[in-house]
Amino acid sequence: MPETHAHFDTLKGLRSAANARGMRLAGAELMIGLQGFQPILRAGLYDVVMPDVKYVGGIEETLRVAAAAAYFGTQCSPHNPSGPICHAQSLHVASVIPNMPLLEVQFEETPRFVEIADAGLPGFVDGASALPSGPGLGVTLV
Repeated sequence: MPETHAHFDTLKGLRSAANARGMRLAGAELMIGLQGFQPILRAGLYDVVMPDVKYVGGIEETLRVAAAAAYFGTQCSPHNPSGPICHAQSLHVASVIPNMPLLEVQFEETPRFVEIADAGLPGFVDGASALPSGPGLGVTLV
């Protein structure tokens, strides 16, 4: 459903229906910048907003969205469906977001995800990942 003002009432109803069944509603993966998230946060459309570091405007803008989400009582979990470089960015961002429930990850969708990254990209152990520890984002493509 488009996340436009014309659909806000429908999205609020969807959130209410989900919450009544013990589920949380997440969205806003394609919003750009804090400015794009502000109407959604003010309207209380989601339990969790999911800024995508590639679309939102980078790491700093993702952190701005997370801070605004916390102000509005909304959790923030980066949208993370992409390759190893975006995953490394999302891991770093997730490590400093206090209102983050979980990080979405590609899990065994394709072996290429880990094949194209150097050894700096940590794997998963019991549903968790360490941060890449090399320079910059800590991972490069091979």
